[in-house]
Amino acid sequence: VGAILLHIDSPGGHVAGTKELADDVAAVDREKPVHAYLEDTGASAAYWIASQARTIAANAMAMVGSLGTFTVLYDLSKMAEMEGVRVHVVSTGDRKGAAAPGMPVTDDDLVEAKRLVDGFDGFFRAAVREGRELGAKDASALWTGSMWMAGEAKGLGLLDRVEALDASVERLAAPLRARAAKARLA
Repeated sequence: VGAILLHIDSPGGHVAGTKELADDVAAVDREKPVHAYLEDTGASAAYWIASQARTIAANAMAMVGSLGTFTVLYDLSKMAEMEGVRVHVVSTGDRKGAAAPGMPVTDDDLVEAKRLVDGFDGFFRAAVREGRELGAKDASALWTGSMWMAGEAKGLGLLDRVEALDASVERLAAPLRARAAKARLA
C-alpha cells in the first residue's frame, strides 16, 4: 500500500471518538500518505477527520464546512406539567442530572453546556488549524457554521483540489504505478 484515500460523504456527527479518529489519520499520514476525498458532503466532524489528511479533494458539487460545535437542550418541563408529570431528580451533586428531560433548563444549565461546547470546539479548531496549516485568524473566520460549495471551500483553504473521484484516484495512483514499475526494472 503506497497511499490511503479516505472516501468521505458525511454531514458529521457526534463529537465522541472524532478527535481520536482524526489523531489516528494524522499519525498514519506521518508513515504513509493519507488523502481525503469529499464525495458530496464533508462537514463538521467529517471535515475534522478529513483535515488531518495530507490533501483534501472534492467534487464540484460537494458541500464543505459546517465548522463548529453545538448541543441542544430541550426544556420539556411545561409539556411534562401539562401531562400531569412531575419530574424529580435525586443526585449526588448540583450539576448531576441537570437538564434532565422534564426539568426546566436553567441559566446555569446553559452556561455549563456552553462551557462544554467551547471545550470540544477548541480541539476541533486546533486540529483544523494544524491540519490545514491555517493561522488562528484564518481558522476563526471559517467558524461560522456555514457550508460552502467546493470551489468556495478551495478558495478558503479548506480543500486542495476540486475534481472528480476518478481523477483524484488516478492522480494518486499514477506515481505509485511509476514507482512500482521502476522497482520491477531494478
